[in-house]
Amino acid sequence: MAGLATGCYARLNGYDTLLLEQHERPGGVCASWRRGDYIFDYCLHHLAGTDPASPLHDVWQTLGALDDTPILNAESLVRIEGPEGQALELYRDLDRLQAQIEAMALQDRAAIRRYVDAARSLVGADIFSMGLAGPREMLRLATRLPTIIGSGRTSLKKLTEQFTEPFVRRALPHAQYNITGPEMPMLPNVMFLGALQRGDLGWPYGGSGAMAQRIADRYGELGGEIAYGAPVREILVEGDRARGVRMDDGTEHRADLVVSAADGHTTVYRMLAGRYTSPIIDDYYCFEAYPQEQAFGLTIYLGVNMDLAQEPRHLTLLYDEPLELWGGQRDSLYVETMAEDTGLAAPGKTVVKAVTTGAYDPWNELRTDDLDAYRAAKAEVAQAVAQRLDQRWPGLADHVEMHDVVTPVTVERYTGSFHGFQPWSAPSAGMRVMMQGLTRTLPGLEGFYHVGQWADAMIGLSNAAMSGRSLIRRLCRQERRRFVE
Repeated sequence: MAGLATGCYARLNGYDTLLLEQHERPGGVCASWRRGDYIFDYCLHHLAGTDPASPLHDVWQTLGALDDTPILNAESLVRIEGPEGQALELYRDLDRLQAQIEAMALQDRAAIRRYVDAARSLVGADIFSMGLAGPREMLRLATRLPTIIGSGRTSLKKLTEQFTEPFVRRALPHAQYNITGPEMPMLPNVMFLGALQRGDLGWPYGGSGAMAQRIADRYGELGGEIAYGAPVREILVEGDRARGVRMDDGTEHRADLVVSAADGHTTVYRMLAGRYTSPIIDDYYCFEAYPQEQAFGLTIYLGVNMDLAQEPRHLTLLYDEPLELWGGQRDSLYVETMAEDTGLAAPGKTVVKAVTTGAYDPWNELRTDDLDAYRAAKAEVAQAVAQRLDQRWPGLADHVEMHDVVTPVTVERYTGSFHGFQPWSAPSAGMRVMMQGLTRTLPGLEGFYHVGQWADAMIGLSNAAMSGRSLIRRLCRQERRRFVE
């Protein structure tokens, strides 16, 4: 996404460009693939900028990402269900959300109001577009600083300590994509709820792969060139200036500027052999800093011959009896249902996507030692998930027609990303990294730039796209030319 955005904005501003894509299709992790009557979508959950009033919407329109694509807006962020039939649904209508929790836990009215009011205060603050904000928008954001700072310092786990109702206490830590733990702040959750109330965070029909292809088509219309199946081995450097790249087959491409949209570890330590780094970058990628396990590390797809169009799009299931999966137990599961209306399933059928934590090392060791055992373990995971979801949708296990399992090793093979993970928070110089990025440029190296989630140590499809736009805007400013967008 960052490379495609860089290419589009570069062409709009008169730069000659060549995008080198190691895979046979565009998009990187913004990917989907067909299995029979089903399309399995890896990336999109909620897309910031689907609201036409959002500045991000203009970016997506410039990139051709949305065009006239229908946008699906779910009724809620997630429905959290307990093992005894309890349910808490985080509705996009905040008044409805407040009334629901009060009906469940009237004794916790003060805590409920604090939680929902934090989301209400962010309805008018488009934090997702902060990188595009002008003076007026920044002033509007400044008035929300107390909520932003307070919610950033309070974890979802800490929030639940303000409640006395047992199920609410159990459910709320799972409120944001089922990412739990003391390190998960409340801020993303109330940001999402505020954005949903505003009419943002929809889902474009056809999903990730279709969206990436639209942007690639837009880039082609602008005169840009993409070489597919073109993995880069190294960045060519002469006199501490990037001069081009050498491909895996030994061919070279020379350029005035080199921009990497690959992950940071591959870029810094393989393509540049670790010659241009810093203590902050080394700290970020050291063994002690990077996570051994990550949320969204394991994704299970089931193509089900059942119509689940009336079911919640986003669902978290809590278990008393843990779900046994290869590599450990899970006490909860985040699930998305995508029926015919999403463009991902044939009429009467549904893609059921389950997401949970995943660790790189054990999956990598298994695949390295015994490929057949690795494939068997993935099949066992798919079967175990289908059997557990059969409790929620009786008969589901018997109606699975297709399945697939994505491990961190799958992502690493497909995209090259370090351990198949998403970026994590910087262990040192956190505020500096937040403001200046991690590897947008590298110390001592001229003519080189890095874009994407890894360059900023910040996740999000919109952040990746904005990083490409920001780079070309910066280059135009340096050359004293008008930035075209």
